[in-house]
Amino acid sequence: MRSETAVIKVLFHEKNISRDELKRMSEEFRFFLIVNNSTDEIDNCFSDLSNIIILNNLNHNGLAGAYNLGISYLMHTNPKYILFLDEDTPVDQIFDLLNLDLYDSFISKQVAAVAPNYIDSISMTKGLHLLLHRFSFKKIPRDFVGISKVSFMINSFSIWRYEALLNIGNYDELMKIDLIDTDYCLRAVKMGYDLILNSNYVFVHKIGDRISYRFMSREFRSGNHGPFRRSLIMQNLIILLRKHFRLFPILLVVVISRIVYEFMGIILAEKNKVQKVKMSFIGLFNGCFASIKS
Repeated sequence: MRSETAVIKVLFHEKNISRDELKRMSEEFRFFLIVNNSTDEIDNCFSDLSNIIILNNLNHNGLAGAYNLGISYLMHTNPKYILFLDEDTPVDQIFDLLNLDLYDSFISKQVAAVAPNYIDSISMTKGLHLLLHRFSFKKIPRDFVGISKVSFMINSFSIWRYEALLNIGNYDELMKIDLIDTDYCLRAVKMGYDLILNSNYVFVHKIGDRISYRFMSREFRSGNHGPFRRSLIMQNLIILLRKHFRLFPILLVVVISRIVYEFMGIILAEKNKVQKVKMSFIGLFNGCFASIKS
């Protein structure tokens, strides 16, 4: 299956390119594409390695722009699957996970994507996933082991059927970074696709620079993002609600809960509170009036 898989790795720091790792990846996968999303161009200094190329997106429209550039470029390689990787995913972890069992979850063409679960490298807790229904949702327990349908998953380490990506279309470049994977997954579900979480396998993943705090004897984690990202997160939460409310009215509960959670983290745990709260409200306003494609 690896020979039918192309890899898209979005890079922000040139120092995170290891020649030995790239050599191994180029030998195992159909194509290995690095999309440089830093503000400086990187030359393709690996032209002697087969099936490896670097594209310079230069952070145009954030992660969404980088993914769209990569997906478009790979059309001529005709892969069956696309594997999305963050720049800090260790190669050994990749090959430990990419066994036949993970690919076996593509039981039909209705399955658009398969992903292992992730463990947050800071809190060392598994990711929380949801299966949405119109007026309710089911939480997939963090300690769940097995296979489950979900309504969205993080892009990191997800394997997508390339045909499904072409049918779904581009990532939303208005959203740029945050929640673009959630939006994309919900668009896939709208089209009748299934998304499969295989929690028999996990990988370690860093979710930003989150900080932990306690409130009413419970532990919470805050994203600790800067003011601009705070604005973008709030904007994209509203955009997500506007785009998918008709199919999933329960998103109103999910989004409002997330907004409250974000404000709670800023006020109780983060520095520069006033500016972040101000930018969060600006983001909510922008999300309400942004021109969107449903």
